[in-house]
This record gives sequence, structure tokens and C-alpha cells, in this order.
Amino acid sequence: MKLSLKANNPIPVNIAGNWLYLESASQAVEFETSLGDRVSVKKHSVVKSTQSVGRVLVYSDIDQEIALEFGYGDFVPPANIDGQSVVVSAMPALEIADGQSVSIDSLPKVEIEDGQSLAVSSLPSVEIAANQSIKVSELPAVQIAENQSVEVSQLPAVEIAADQEIAQKVSNSISAQQGNLPLTVAENLTRQKVVIKAGVSNSKSIWVAGDLPLEAGERLELSTRAELVITGDAADLVHIIEV
Repeated sequence: MKLSLKANNPIPVNIAGNWLYLESASQAVEFETSLGDRVSVKKHSVVKSTQSVGRVLVYSDIDQEIALEFGYGDFVPPANIDGQSVVVSAMPALEIADGQSVSIDSLPKVEIEDGQSLAVSSLPSVEIAANQSIKVSELPAVQIAENQSVEVSQLPAVEIAADQEIAQKVSNSISAQQGNLPLTVAENLTRQKVVIKAGVSNSKSIWVAGDLPLEAGERLELSTRAELVITGDAADLVHIIEV
């Protein structure tokens, strides 16, 4: 029921019920019963009686529009009103019997503030039916902590279209050197690979990183940017090419 109230001009209303709910109002209004009892009611408040309320006079100190609801029995006002929300901080344990399932069609949007994180410890098993597939278009950045690792056992097949190509990054520089042992190849963060060759006239083995031997004329190719130390007899020779 909607009423248009004028300041200090009461309106008679017949309330057919034992409860009265003031759904909307600019400010509190007063209800006066036939016995002369007065009660002040604010917006979203409920007045209950053990018997039918009956005829009341509705007073207002200002001109305003109000909306009333009334009836018999029990009444619980709405929990979400005027943009307010209900926060559920905990839910009871939920047990699913054999043969039952819970279907979640959607989840609410979750906003994580700076410095906060959302940890998901486990996800349920996902069964993909025949001829179905899951497409992942984007993944968030992954940070691997110290002493942790990620193992990828398989990657999907990659199809190259007729007008596509795979480009291989190659070095646009080359550096060669040779010298007697020991010899150190400095760290080079722009290097793609390094080729190490033992001199063909060497009389003894040369050693790469103190553990890998190369005999006279043998060569080794490494894809590394790290420093390399090559040792051996001072009279023997090693050839180095960096690209």
C-alpha cells in the first residue's frame, strides 16, 4: 500500500493483519491505534501485534510518500535492501551422499586488493567427454619459489597455418679466440652458444669445467651464457668460437 502524507495531517488506514512493515519512507512516521496508543516506526521496521491491528491514524512531520505492507502470521523483512548486502563469513560442513552432486553454474566476481592473494589448494577432477575439449586462452603469471620446479610432461600439438612460419633466433655476431691453457671464457649474456675445440696437436686431454675431457681435435658445442674455465697442459691449445 502506498500513501501520500502531508505534514501534520493524519490519514486513517485499516490494517488487516497482525503485523505492519514500513517498506519505504523518507523519515519515521507515527501510527496511532483506536485506543490512543502511538508508536514511531522507521523505514524497514516491523510492528507486530498479538491481534489484528485494525484502524490506525498515520502521522508525518513532513510531506512524504511511504509504502506499507501488512498481513497475518509471521513476517521477516528482506535481508538485502537499498544496496546493502549480507556477508556470510562461514558455512557449515556440507556432506554429499553417494550418487549426489552439486552443480555450480557461476561464481561471483572476486576482487583481490594489492598485496592480497587467493590460494586454491585443490580443484576437483574434471572429466572431458568424447569430442569435447578445454581451451585455455590465458594463464596468470606464475612465480616459482626457491627449490620449487614445474614439470611439463606433455605439450599439445602445434599446427602452423599456410601463411605462418616459425622464426628461429640467431646471433648476429661471432667471436673467435685461441690460446694455451688454462683459459677462461667470460660470462656473456648475449651469447647463443659456444664451440670449444681441442688443438689437433695436443699431447694430453683438455678439461672443460674441470670434469669433461676433450682429446686432440675433439670439439664440444654448448648453449650457455655462463663463464667457462678450460684447463690442461700449459703447452696444449684450445680454440673458442662464440655466437
